[in-house]
Amino acid sequence: MFDFVMPNRSLEASPSGVARAVAVNTVWGGAGRIAGGIFALFTLAFTSRALGPEGYGGYATILAFLYLFSAIADGGLYQVLVRDISRSGSAPSRLLATALTLRLLSLGGFLLLGAAAFLAIPRYLSLAAGLPFAALSYAALSLAQLLMAVFQKELVVHRASLAEIAARILQLLLTGALFFAGVRTIPLFLAVLAFTSAVQLALMVVFLHGTLRVQIGTTIKEAKAMFREALPVALSLAFTLVYFRLDTIILSLFRDPEEVGIYNLSYKLLEQLIFFPAMFVGVLTPILSDAFVRDRARFQRILEKTSSIIAMGAMPMLVGGWFLAEPLTLLLGGEAFRIAQEPMRVLLIATFLIFFGTLLGNAVVVSGRQRAAVPIYAMAMLFNIAVNVLVIPAYSYMGAAWTTVATELVVTAGLVLVLRRAAIAFTVPHAARIAGAALVMALPLFLFGRTLIASLGVASLAPLLVLCPLLYLGALFAMRAVTREDIRLLFSVRTAGT
Repeated sequence: MFDFVMPNRSLEASPSGVARAVAVNTVWGGAGRIAGGIFALFTLAFTSRALGPEGYGGYATILAFLYLFSAIADGGLYQVLVRDISRSGSAPSRLLATALTLRLLSLGGFLLLGAAAFLAIPRYLSLAAGLPFAALSYAALSLAQLLMAVFQKELVVHRASLAEIAARILQLLLTGALFFAGVRTIPLFLAVLAFTSAVQLALMVVFLHGTLRVQIGTTIKEAKAMFREALPVALSLAFTLVYFRLDTIILSLFRDPEEVGIYNLSYKLLEQLIFFPAMFVGVLTPILSDAFVRDRARFQRILEKTSSIIAMGAMPMLVGGWFLAEPLTLLLGGEAFRIAQEPMRVLLIATFLIFFGTLLGNAVVVSGRQRAAVPIYAMAMLFNIAVNVLVIPAYSYMGAAWTTVATELVVTAGLVLVLRRAAIAFTVPHAARIAGAALVMALPLFLFGRTLIASLGVASLAPLLVLCPLLYLGALFAMRAVTREDIRLLFSVRTAGT
């Protein structure tokens, strides 16, 4: 047991104080994620080049299979913990202890079940040596996710970002060492992942010193209460996360490992990108939760502003990624993965939808409508499974990619309807202006992108990734989709607590 004491903090009463606190944490969290993401992509480049399409396909299959069971073990505890820990009169230490206890129990059961199911499939037996390392990695990251709720509540996300960056640097160094040593063994790369995930968890516990008492243990009453609240969220998440990775499993059962590797190289970029809306909305969830209880009109205003900010990130991601898919795949996997640019473009459309789906899903939880969302996620999962089984045998990873897009459309539309029935409108202010700014950014990509890519290859990313964001920001200002005051607010560092 770790006995850490939490100081009494409170957000400034003024809306500007709250906004600045959220903005500072979002900037720090975003900067940390960008740095961690860069290290992760270099790690991916070493891993994919060392293992090749076939070996990387096996690596991805192990992770995808156990991810299904790790997702079920998630239990909806993180979302409920973030919501409840932010409310007045709550007992954060007891809530965290209950969540950690339930998570440990569910992880132990479901990961063992996943390993048994994996070993029951003859096609996977040659990959069995990597199972323990993948399981340890998921267990560590799952526990770290719960601790993240405390960092978000206390608006000290930068500490968690430092833990992630340190773990990512260590993973890059160890993976690079394996690559340069000529290692081509899947279990060793998974062992590095497990070790660095454990390091990240340990650092997060250390960085909570002076913030919260971290302990394991709960009462039956507390466990039942949290489980009852988390169950609808757990079902929704299980449906969502299962279809999020089930395409890889179906692909591995019907197609060759090389095709699994090609598809998952593209998917890895998607995974890095979707953390940004999750991080931003996660930081904002305590504010949304409090506003929903205290001031419904303020909740609606915050929701609209958040949707606009998410659109500002999603639109250039989609447009820029579409044009730059080829050099991105060459950077991540080398010439052997060049064809991965095709599914990458399609998956960027799905990523665009996931950006908004993340906000919608959090709004559903904050508003207490999670039970109404369960049928939406269940329908999406069944739709995803049925269509993938039909299209993957014939269309391989392209069928899987387009099925992902269709599934995200179903989820997004369904969540909008759930919120509408709760009298919560979902709109994106300045959507046309944001789209116009993205089109301005696309001009140099359309006019000069192919020429630069053909002549410079991966190096073409350097000038384009400098010029295009500058054009986009300028267009946002020119079209008044964002103001100087918004930018000044993001970088205005003030004390959030008293």
